Amino acid sequence: MQILRLFYRYPSLLQHCFIIFCFGILTALHWSYFFWFLKDMRGDDSLLMGLCLFVNSFIGEIPIFLIAYMIIQRIGPVLSLCISLSSFGVRYLCYGYLIKKGTGVYWDVLLIETLQGLCFSLFYVCMTHVAQFYANKCEKMTAFELTETVENGHSSNLSNSRPPSVDDVAEGEFESNISGQSKMNSLRPVVLTPQCENKMIKPSATMQGLTSGCYEGLGLGVGSLLGGFLIDQISVFSIWRISGFFSLALVLFNLIIELIKVVRRKLTNGRAANDG
Repeated sequence: MQILRLFYRYPSLLQHCFIIFCFGILTALHWSYFFWFLKDMRGDDSLLMGLCLFVNSFIGEIPIFLIAYMIIQRIGPVLSLCISLSSFGVRYLCYGYLIKKGTGVYWDVLLIETLQGLCFSLFYVCMTHVAQFYANKCEKMTAFELTETVENGHSSNLSNSRPPSVDDVAEGEFESNISGQSKMNSLRPVVLTPQCENKMIKPSATMQGLTSGCYEGLGLGVGSLLGGFLIDQISVFSIWRISGFFSLALVLFNLIIELIKVVRRKLTNGRAANDG
């Protein structure tokens, strides 16, 4: 029930779940069909396939995992997700247009595979941070409801009675902060009475499960099924090209939504200043 209230109070959670779902689709295409594609292009070259995995892990993923938190803190989660989507776009467009059949060279494929860090590592760290941010928000909502119930002796209608907290007013929704430092970890801790603490259900695992379900449950499943269906209908090159342009379209979609939030917030603040 708290998750539904969280969706109601912060509709941008729907936006993030949709983006994470699309990341799952894009990831599934690479995990399921890349080596099939590579075999068609370069033959049964097991060394090249092994080198691709090595480059993915040691040159792509590990360095970005180490610095992903700093990137998110510096530019914010919205731009971090846009960078990951743009990397998917570049990667898949390179597969669709630049990889030539039967050339016998390695450098072109391996160079493209270095984007794995931005495509996966940066996204995955950002996804867990997004889940934790909304878990903190859900915890605050639950704490407010429990406090009202304990103090007043009756259930409160959280969605109607809860005023914006100081944190909400001061921070806004962090997704609208498309430039500058991320405020994901600046939330004040929840302070509860012992009575409320005993009844408190921590939502962190629920939010992590929700985002992981959108990514690994829905996204990977739909992506694998959709990719297999499309490969039967069109060429594998077309799959990469469509996916590349789809990734870039998601970047544009994400930025437009965030700009709308920024404009709406400024108009709201302007009206509040005039009323004051």
